[in-house]
Amino acid sequence: MLNLSGHAHALLVNYESELTAQFGDNQSLALRLRLPIFVGTFTPQGKQALRRFRKTLPADLRTFVTEYESGLDEAVTADPRYEFRLRAMVELAPKDPDAVAMQFTHYADMTDDERAAVEELGRRGQVIVRDRKQPVSGLGRLMPKPAAAEVEAGIPFVFNQSHFTAAWKRKEVRPPNGDPNPDRTNSDFCEYDEPTKSYRYTKAYVNHLIKKCGTTEGFKETTGMTARPKATISTSSPSSSAS
Repeated sequence: MLNLSGHAHALLVNYESELTAQFGDNQSLALRLRLPIFVGTFTPQGKQALRRFRKTLPADLRTFVTEYESGLDEAVTADPRYEFRLRAMVELAPKDPDAVAMQFTHYADMTDDERAAVEELGRRGQVIVRDRKQPVSGLGRLMPKPAAAEVEAGIPFVFNQSHFTAAWKRKEVRPPNGDPNPDRTNSDFCEYDEPTKSYRYTKAYVNHLIKKCGTTEGFKETTGMTARPKATISTSSPSSSAS
């Protein structure tokens, strides 16, 4: 893991890039993964320990990695999409209240002098970090009314809060009101907010309901109620009304 962590991290970053490009920033893994801390990269003693540990890598595995990379172009082996390498430095500037503890600067955003300095530093040690969003309570979550509105906008039937409530009750997405264990929810679909004693629903649940309630059969199965087509407004004459 120590010797190949950069390659594994590159795969993760590549996956994150593809995931957000295909499905949007709200699908980012940033709030699901945690920052790995390697103490050895911050102390002289740890650095020496890691160097000694590298020597314990089986000879056949060291040979395999060496022979494999010997056949690759330097442009590939130096690309962060092949092996992701970062260097951490203690920041001496005044604290920015909007900044995160660890931040990532893209190579393309650096000046020539900064790039030269980074390349020189890159010859000694390493630390893996990740860029992340500033924590926001309830980020990407929905309260029942706007969640129901989004579902209705995605299906051809009327869908209000009564339908929404019936849906979570039938599938036991969250405990009923007054349950002694309000936090026992289906975490993929719903989260309990302790300070407000309320529930917030995920985009995944909204998409689930849109998919399930898009047909009369699915609507009945999900809510236990008969689907009613949305009313249409006729504009053929001033006296027209909702049909």
